Amino acid sequence: MIKNLINNNGLNNTPITSKDVDIAEQIYQKEESTLKGNTTKNKPNKMSDPTITIPPEIRNLHQNITLAIDIIQINNCYFLTTISTNIYYRTVHCLKRINAYELSIALKEAFQIYKQADYNVTTLKADNEFRRILTAMNELNVQVQFCNPDDHVGEAERNNRTIKERCRIMYHRLPYEQLPKSLLIQLVYTVVAQLNYIPAQHGVSSHLSP
Repeated sequence: MIKNLINNNGLNNTPITSKDVDIAEQIYQKEESTLKGNTTKNKPNKMSDPTITIPPEIRNLHQNITLAIDIIQINNCYFLTTISTNIYYRTVHCLKRINAYELSIALKEAFQIYKQADYNVTTLKADNEFRRILTAMNELNVQVQFCNPDDHVGEAERNNRTIKERCRIMYHRLPYEQLPKSLLIQLVYTVVAQLNYIPAQHGVSSHLSP
């Protein structure tokens, strides 16, 4: 503004020239209030949708889902863990207690996740210890494959081992010696969510995550 006044003879009887103003701006830079007042807001970057559609060849080949299920105990908390045998998508559900009612709610939550993506859970693979509870749950409408009395479902066992290992890693990264129950539950949920972020080693795609 001062430079314009000088150039237009708006300031009389002053030794200051427009060159003096240029030198002063080089030394002291422009006034902060002037910069804030004259600067216009930048246009925000256009948001892009990162989601992609599931390739039809994957959807057609793996429309029907087989879930391997098991229960793990971490400290004094029990969780139902599931993993699809082909897609390797994992879910975890905290159980207040181990009974048919709680197990039914957890399984329905897992089924709903697949249903939202237009997949159908048709088969469950479970240890023989689930036989009494699952046999009484007629509303699931799925085929249940039980192991022999002394055997375990390999996919479920490996899934449990992976989840527990990642939970221990995340626990040792936290600056706490003890965790309240609510934080422990969220830690387990976070671990399972992060396992779903990257492509599964033996999954249906080498570049698409479960």
